[in-house]
Amino acid sequence: MKSLMQPCRKAFAVVRVPTPEEEQRRCFSRQREQLRRERQRPEATGRSLMLCPDNDS
Repeated sequence: MKSLMQPCRKAFAVVRVPTPEEEQRRCFSRQREQLRRERQRPEATGRSLMLCPDNDS
């Protein structure tokens, strides 16, 4: 009951809004990471298929 009466300090935390330049850099970084994952996915599929000799596809 005591925990219900105490205010939640994290509910209204002050956050800093990134500048447009910071957001642009973050966006570039996110896109690069997404492209890296998209490239690695078919590579992993190919390696998996090479390890399975009984796979006819």
